[in-house]
Amino acid sequence: MIESKDWLLSQINVLVKFLAGIFANKKISEDMEEDSIYKQDSFNFERLLESLIAEGRINEAEDLLFDRLENLNYIDANLAVRFYEKLNLLPDEKLEEADYSREEILQGLRDLSKLFGLNFS
Repeated sequence: MIESKDWLLSQINVLVKFLAGIFANKKISEDMEEDSIYKQDSFNFERLLESLIAEGRINEAEDLLFDRLENLNYIDANLAVRFYEKLNLLPDEKLEEADYSREEILQGLRDLSKLFGLNFS
């Protein structure tokens, strides 16, 4: 069954807001200097993901993101939420050209949720 675009967009937006709220309130680490270094690295990583998105290499970007998420760091969890939010803002044509879909955006957010112990359908 093909889900309607409006329903998908709504589900993605709700999940993005929900996860952003949860991950933004998590304590990252006790060492602020370490956090600053990791935040800079995450900033650079996010620029890499944005470049891959712009080149239409969304699947590759997502693979890199989930490799990085294995560390279960909340800085990266926030980065992942922004990643999917950016994908959701792309026009359908751009997603299709990259062999990606809104269903995959929603599934990616669900996978992210499960990775951090938040299980819902």
